[in-house]
Amino acid sequence: MSLRTFVKISDVSNLSDARYCAGMGVDMLGFRLDPDDPKSVSEDKFNQIAEWVAGVSFAGEFYQSDSDVIIETVQRFNLDYIQINPLDFTRDIVELKIPIIIEFQLNNHSSYEGFHDFMERSAPDVAFFLFTASNDEIAQRKLNLVIDLARDFPVLLGCGVNEHNVANLLDNSSIKGIALTGGPEIKPGLKDYTGLAEILEILEVED
Repeated sequence: MSLRTFVKISDVSNLSDARYCAGMGVDMLGFRLDPDDPKSVSEDKFNQIAEWVAGVSFAGEFYQSDSDVIIETVQRFNLDYIQINPLDFTRDIVELKIPIIIEFQLNNHSSYEGFHDFMERSAPDVAFFLFTASNDEIAQRKLNLVIDLARDFPVLLGCGVNEHNVANLLDNSSIKGIALTGGPEIKPGLKDYTGLAEILEILEVED
């Protein structure tokens, strides 16, 4: 099975998500790895999940760790990408030689110029720029800003995407792909994929 665009699943924390998403043809699974965050995936759990899925790349997601902690943590995981925020984008991170995803969180004060300047400077060392938002109202209000930036940079859209607009977004913008979010199991082995499944099914293409 394949999908019509690049798809990243963020915040994967269980084998159910990993196996389902890999089976649906997603490209990348992201795992929260901040050492002090109770929501993070342990090294053992990451390895257990990684052994069960194939055909996907793995991203380590860092939301609240400084660059020194990120570097130390990354060395214990077999990662294909590192996802960080702009403040942790340092030369030491670049020198790890692991492709970087920069996550920007949109807010009411987000501006095209502010993002564009940073993205232009960092683009040679960044694989993707991921845009997220704290709520859907901000995501929808700032959607055109992200679409404008996607004309010049490799953008993953991680907010404001749903089953009603995903096809139109892909048809009428230059975004490189989308990022969706996993979630906890109801109980071991049992998941509700409503929402996630609807979008992935729309993106399915015949091989």
